[in-house]
Amino acid sequence: MGIVLAAGESSRMGRDKALLRWQGQTFLHHCVTKLAALCGTVRVVVGHHAATILAAESELKVDWRRNHDISRGRLSSLQVGLEETEWSEWEGAFVVPVDHPAFQAKTLRALLQRRAELPRVDVIKPRYQDHNGHPVFYSAAALAALAAAASRQKISDVAAKLATGLVEVDDPAVLTNVDTPDDLAALPQ
Repeated sequence: MGIVLAAGESSRMGRDKALLRWQGQTFLHHCVTKLAALCGTVRVVVGHHAATILAAESELKVDWRRNHDISRGRLSSLQVGLEETEWSEWEGAFVVPVDHPAFQAKTLRALLQRRAELPRVDVIKPRYQDHNGHPVFYSAAALAALAAAASRQKISDVAAKLATGLVEVDDPAVLTNVDTPDDLAALPQ
């Protein structure tokens, strides 16, 4: 399963990041396309700009979820994405914030490979030049812990208590977080 977190206000950007265009497609489209190539199910959690995103991206074949209280933070959006999940059906899930659209598909495959090498590890993060990035793979056990956590916690705080593995990737975009117009302008075309 793949989960795209797209519920935030995008206040620093000044407009919704899910609908920003890069290389001819929206950020959301980039994330969904890469996840869909490996995942049977892709869920997109929307919130603040839900109606606009749903109208603009209605052709995407995803399971839409809505976080009605985004003030609780990013973990609450992930929890909305995990609602009604039958854990026995999933080995785990990739989670990617929508403002990380430039990661390469090969990074997802590297995360899966590392998961196969470390089956007892609950969190697999990509690493580029000594820095961890996104997307992240969470095992079913990790997802269950995240689903049960107090929603005002940070995802990273919950994940820090879980066994974590890293995989070195040749993908500088795992570190690319597009929060501001300057970040957007700096994306390679």
